[in-house]
Amino acid sequence: MYFWGGGPLAGYGSAMRNDPAFADHDLIAAARRVADIAAKHVDKIESEQRLPESVLRAATEAGLFRLYLPASVGGPEVDPFSTYRAIEELARVDGSLGWIAMLSTTLTYLTSWLPHEVVASMRTVDGDLRIAGSSRPLGTARREGGGYRVDGRWDYASGIEHATWVMAMCNVVDGEHAGTVRAMFVRPADIEIVRVWDVMGLRGTGSHDIVASNVWVAADYTCSFGGPLPGAPLLYHPRLMRVSAQAPTAAVNVGIALGLLDAFSSFAAGAATTGSPTVLRERRAVQAAFGEATAIVESTRAFVMDSVAESWTTVTDGLHDPTATIARARLSFAQAARDTLRAADLLFTAAGTAGVFRSIGIERRVRDLHVARLFKSYDDAVVEDAGRVFLGLAPRSEGW
Repeated sequence: MYFWGGGPLAGYGSAMRNDPAFADHDLIAAARRVADIAAKHVDKIESEQRLPESVLRAATEAGLFRLYLPASVGGPEVDPFSTYRAIEELARVDGSLGWIAMLSTTLTYLTSWLPHEVVASMRTVDGDLRIAGSSRPLGTARREGGGYRVDGRWDYASGIEHATWVMAMCNVVDGEHAGTVRAMFVRPADIEIVRVWDVMGLRGTGSHDIVASNVWVAADYTCSFGGPLPGAPLLYHPRLMRVSAQAPTAAVNVGIALGLLDAFSSFAAGAATTGSPTVLRERRAVQAAFGEATAIVESTRAFVMDSVAESWTTVTDGLHDPTATIARARLSFAQAARDTLRAADLLFTAAGTAGVFRSIGIERRVRDLHVARLFKSYDDAVVEDAGRVFLGLAPRSEGW
């Protein structure tokens, strides 16, 4: 078992106040309470493509949209292990809820590169911080006065319907930062939502397109990120950025798969088919499929949790090059997307025709997992680069 902890790393603060070997149980309990509320609204979340007010309020009060917000500006600054567990609890009930909380949390991570007073002012808007947006540089920013003039259109802005801030990634075309990519933080009132989200899965994320047209953004509300933050807590160390950002994404896939196991177990206890009066759970083929699916989900979950802990330990100790452990973590995230989908297909087939009804909760989770699998963090290139690292070669892409 890997225990997170250890001394300070050069230029960075000491270990988190929470010991990730023993996840923040208060946070996880709060996530479960929010999930219980969401369980009453799963159909509404999907049909309306946004979170109901009761779910939004409960998740906001629990801080689940800003888990990576720095403590220096009043945030919880939760470690990746506890963040993973909290997002997993949300996704176990509803994948869209888990996805929105995941995305907002990972975008709040980027606010660490903004001036503290700016982040503090952002938090006063609507009483908290809920961020939507896109990390793809699909906009342009031109230097103008004390800021930038921004234009662009971004897709997949999950949670945009109830965001208090929008992060739009832009290519800077002139000025001192010309040729770089820079994050622009703007108010939702300054952008247009183009409601195009008509998809098969994760419908409740409301991942519509957003458009900025001739929007001026003050320079203090922009940043590049990924570079050193001297004196910052270890969570924001550049070598851990990919692990911190992508562990919650894997939590969505695993959480949905755990929820699928829950739904199938309840369904199989009382369901038969037109071909046989024997309930599903009494059939050997169904028992074998459920056992295999459980092994797949639980083993990939263990791989993710162990690799996140190991990468944190390696960077904390500062004794070894962490590249291999970071590659292991990123491989575990990609494998989680693949394996949970494999488990989902096993269960969907085992359920038979009776399992296709929306009221059962199986088909929704299968659809969600198929869509979540397409996330860029799970590209085949990630698996290839991890293999290169393990074979002693340099990865082809950055971020390792």
